Amino acid sequence: MKKSTVIKVLGAILLAAALLAAASAMSAAQSYSKCASRIISSAPPTDSQPPDMFRDLSRNLWGSRDVFLARRLPEECQSEGGGVLSRLGSQLFAGMAIKRGLSVEERQTIAGILIPAHGGRGLTHSAQTEWGRPPASLSEEEMAWLFVVGQNPENCSKKGTASEADRRACEDLYKSLLTRLPGA
Repeated sequence: MKKSTVIKVLGAILLAAALLAAASAMSAAQSYSKCASRIISSAPPTDSQPPDMFRDLSRNLWGSRDVFLARRLPEECQSEGGGVLSRLGSQLFAGMAIKRGLSVEERQTIAGILIPAHGGRGLTHSAQTEWGRPPASLSEEEMAWLFVVGQNPENCSKKGTASEADRRACEDLYKSLLTRLPGA
């Protein structure tokens, strides 16, 4: 075969591979967007419509939870993310879906639905377990504590049996979050 023919064949193969990868990425991102919508629609009303205080605190305390969501969404949507994709690839495609397919409000809602705590998930479950009340009845300080528990559920729950060092680390994180509360 001539050198120019080999180059054309290799170019065609690379182009086909790039198109296949792009189609796969779009399909996976779309799948994650649909899964995110199903997660929101199937969540308890107190999680799918979190209190305004949670949304306000979410912006102030967590900022963007897109990396957290990009890690959690593939876990929640295992069968939908395409079995061939690597874990990193799944997170990348989930991140694309989050950034391009979900509004800020939807991202905050999913963060509240997927917040890990107390052997389960969700803002409602966390508030009930930690404080014995629904999220809407919590004070700003109590809600801020749920953000701490959501970042380290094994060690920060007041119901847990963490070491003294872990409890101190949780308290330090909590104090740093309190300084970022509106009006603090």
